[in-house]
Amino acid sequence: TNEGYIALLNGDATTAKQYYDKALALDPDDEQALLNTAGWYIYTKDYKTAEEYLKTILQKYPDNAQAKVTLEKLKTL
Repeated sequence: TNEGYIALLNGDATTAKQYYDKALALDPDDEQALLNTAGWYIYTKDYKTAEEYLKTILQKYPDNAQAKVTLEKLKTL
């Protein structure tokens, strides 16, 4: 997950997604990997898929403030 975040910060969205996919393959319930993947979809302007990830996060982690705020912001786009 951290490697994906660094790759995205460096502008390498393809490599970032590969790292996020790998992290989720290892642990599909990893909260940070799910958040970062949602962020990746926002970065690529795939807001519908990002919303799906955020809803999944809130189902698994209902107190996740970052997911709640991000989902609300997506509704304004």
